[in-house]
Amino acid sequence: MFWLYGGGLNGGTIFNTMSNGSYLAAHDVVYVSANYRLGKLGFLYGGNGSTAPGNVGLYDQVMALKWIRENIHSFGGDRDQITVFGESAGSRSISALIVSPETKGLFRRVIMESGANLHYKGRQQHTTDEALVESQTIAKALNCSEDYESNEMLDCLRKRDPKDFSKFQQQFTFPLEGTDFLPISIQQAFQEAKYNKDLDIMAGVNRNEGSALALGGFPQLHHNITDKDFDDMVIKTNTSYHGLELQQVRQFYLKEVNKNHSSDELRQAFYAFFGDIHVKCPTYLTAKNYAAKSSSKNGVYMYELTYESKFAKIMGCDEKTMGICHGSELEFVFGLPLWVDKIYPKTHTQLDVDFSLYVMKLWTDFAKYGKPDAQWPQIFDKSLINIKDLNPTNTSRVLDNPFAGDCDDFWITYYFNLC
Repeated sequence: MFWLYGGGLNGGTIFNTMSNGSYLAAHDVVYVSANYRLGKLGFLYGGNGSTAPGNVGLYDQVMALKWIRENIHSFGGDRDQITVFGESAGSRSISALIVSPETKGLFRRVIMESGANLHYKGRQQHTTDEALVESQTIAKALNCSEDYESNEMLDCLRKRDPKDFSKFQQQFTFPLEGTDFLPISIQQAFQEAKYNKDLDIMAGVNRNEGSALALGGFPQLHHNITDKDFDDMVIKTNTSYHGLELQQVRQFYLKEVNKNHSSDELRQAFYAFFGDIHVKCPTYLTAKNYAAKSSSKNGVYMYELTYESKFAKIMGCDEKTMGICHGSELEFVFGLPLWVDKIYPKTHTQLDVDFSLYVMKLWTDFAKYGKPDAQWPQIFDKSLINIKDLNPTNTSRVLDNPFAGDCDDFWITYYFNLC
């Protein structure tokens, strides 16, 4: 099981005690992780064919996968049963690996936790022309040549202190399409059948993905907000996501808000909007389309986490105001309830411990067998959409599709041209 950490492709490390993999490894799997380059150091673009072809952070992931295939037998692993799993930007990376021509045959299964590189159908999130201009802007700021057609600009940038690039960080970095690593979008890859068709996929999201992510990018959410603030935040979101129609967003996400539009209701509405566009709908629609386009021999499973422990509040997610936040599944995936109470006493119950053991078994059984458990139906089964309710109070419950209204109805035409 090869782990890709999250962090917006701007931050993260394998040296995180919260995701060290030791408890997963106790379930008869080999756990592997690798650092990959991030931010401008990992995604600076100097043109196709240059020594900075963009997406070098993703090339790092591929290099790690090649190393695993060549060497994992020495650690008791099976090179033909590699599962890549990741959260947030790690999951977004996985969706890019699925459609990249650089990855054929490198892995057998994937687990995508809260993220996919699916975006507006009308244009890339970040075009290669925009990426080149951005590289030239950085070069100018660091007193380097802006001539990307020669090696002068890149040679100069490589001599700069890596810390100099931190001032150009953004909240999120996105994989760059139109490049050697990602020639086409996920939509085009599905349409033209140019993707890895031999995978089993498990994907999922947490019920309230937008809260923590939105609070990190929109400081006004920490205070009382108005109708105008809601509009301004949607407009700001459009600078990265493109193609948003403000009035349509308002009509859909404010339809349940009372006429006075209280600050709390507006905040929750924006959380829902941001979670849908950034995490929920890309993850769900990627898994759903993969299942629809692929052979029946490929198992595709989907979950929604609807539970969290007291520990989540310590980590900055207050369930009463933020719900089941982005990243809330990680403590259960990595077995934190089994040991973290030594540091944070009385934050986990026996239910949390049992749930974590259950989740780790789901994840590792999927990695070993391609199916998480006998009670979890595939996303398409008997003409129904099946979403597993990941909750310890009822481990056999399958939800009525929680993404039907938002993703299947409202957002589907944003992402795909429907025939």
